[in-house]
Amino acid sequence: MSSNPTMRSILVISCFFCLCFSLTTLIYFCHFYKYSWTPPIYAVHRLSVDELNLSSPTLWPKFELQIAVKNRNKLFGFSYGTGSKRGSTTVRYSSVSLAYGFHTPFYQEPNNVAIVQTELLRQILLLSDSARRSLMSDERRGAIALRGWYGIDVGGHAPRWR
Repeated sequence: MSSNPTMRSILVISCFFCLCFSLTTLIYFCHFYKYSWTPPIYAVHRLSVDELNLSSPTLWPKFELQIAVKNRNKLFGFSYGTGSKRGSTTVRYSSVSLAYGFHTPFYQEPNNVAIVQTELLRQILLLSDSARRSLMSDERRGAIALRGWYGIDVGGHAPRWR
């Protein structure tokens, strides 16, 4: 080291600022890692279809849908379908809407898997001959391709410190 006191004080001050900057950066990244959030994962848990009588000219199917919602966040919870925007689901076959329903608003805790159960409202359907033949063909094969649309308003909640 230099024997010059001014040079020594400049070196000490620059080391002090470098240490403060490094600690601040480390604290920021630790905080960011701890409080960063990931979006929930949605998957169909169970879908049951009852009273789908294809021999009748009209359909009146009953659907029960369960969706698994996985919140992987350690600290963030989610509110689903709060306020005026309730969640809704529609089940379709080809271009025909078979059923629809609404979800009850709920809050999901952090690190949690919630099963959202919805009984979809029936719609009386009068299918065209081509749609009925296609549905019967799919039923004989043992696989009916249904399309679902699941929409819900989601709001995040950060932890509250007391």
